[in-house]
Amino acid sequence: MPIGGKYITGIFGPTGGGKSQFCNFVQRDLENKINKVSNSLNSCTQDPQSNYFKRKDIDLEFIDTAGSNDSGNNDIKNLAKVCEYLKKKNQIDHIILLLNYDNRLEKNTREYIQTLGKMFTPKEFYTHLSVVFTHLPEKENKKVKEKKELIKDEVCNILKEIFDIKPSDRLPQVNVYFVNTEIDEDDDGNKSFDEKSQLTVDLLIEYMKINVNRYPPIDTTNLEITGKNAKIRQEEQERQIKELQERIKQEELRREKERQEKIRLENEIKKCKMEDEARKRKEKELQELERKQEEERKRLEQIQNEAKKKEEENRKREEALKKIAAEHKIDIQTLDSVIDEAGYVAAINGISAGLGILMWIGGAALTCICPVAGPILLAAGMGATGSSGIFAAGAGAVAGVTKIIKEVKK
Repeated sequence: MPIGGKYITGIFGPTGGGKSQFCNFVQRDLENKINKVSNSLNSCTQDPQSNYFKRKDIDLEFIDTAGSNDSGNNDIKNLAKVCEYLKKKNQIDHIILLLNYDNRLEKNTREYIQTLGKMFTPKEFYTHLSVVFTHLPEKENKKVKEKKELIKDEVCNILKEIFDIKPSDRLPQVNVYFVNTEIDEDDDGNKSFDEKSQLTVDLLIEYMKINVNRYPPIDTTNLEITGKNAKIRQEEQERQIKELQERIKQEELRREKERQEKIRLENEIKKCKMEDEARKRKEKELQELERKQEEERKRLEQIQNEAKKKEEENRKREEALKKIAAEHKIDIQTLDSVIDEAGYVAAINGISAGLGILMWIGGAALTCICPVAGPILLAAGMGATGSSGIFAAGAGAVAGVTKIIKEVKK
């Protein structure tokens, strides 16, 4: 944006190009009172001076500078003054190169443009430049139109040659304008400017308004005719490019680090899922093992209970035998043998109920003959005939024992 709302424009060009007259023309100064106009090749403007005015609803500051090809051969000295003047302005928004339509681009003018270009970088010069040709003939015939087109092409080619501009640089086409800034006076002494030229200047100002929003102003705080400022800016641009490249590199490293961290987290999540599945599998295996252990514990408990029950039965049996043996004064081993024999017979003869009946009948008959074996066989037969066979066999054995006891007492 322009400083203080003003569009600062530097007017450059060779002596005799009409810079002072152009400033008067833009300000509608028909009397040439603001800027002294030279009628010779001697430069009137020795030191830069600002002209402030308003056109097209914008505030303008045109800086009139000493011309090149100066009569005192002070081109470098005059441009050095311009540099010092522009340093105080801090910036410049536009550059107008003012040339004479009749003189066109002479050798000295080319050298001046080349020297002027050292004050800026090629890009700054191109993107902020407009070329204005003054002293346009009043009557614009076909020949004048053709010459204007030739001049436009010549300007662009010379500028590209001077600044070694290549197509790949993609710099904009330089705008070229043609005006007649001379004051017309009729027979009655009424003065006026060429209306068509006034419209051309209005177009130039409109372009300046657009361009100021398109490109940043040129920094003039370190401006020098030697081109040192351009070098400083070039180095600054290179430094900024390096910083930008470093930032890009750091950003790429950061993104790569984030990508690696994402991969690591995904692997950890995958590992955790696998571990969780393994844990669940182990839990199921543990539950199954605990179930089997519980079943084994119950089975062992049942066996222990049965063993205790058996042990208790054996104990009671032993006590009963001891009691019988004690009461009847019989050897306990003899009593055990008889009972075991009876139990054996009962087990053998318990194969079938029919055989048990026969054994029972035979035992009953045998009891009369043999008081020892008869009762045992009788008890075994009774045990085979029903669900209470074991107890019946025991009862038969006890009866047999009783018989034995009676026989012993006889």
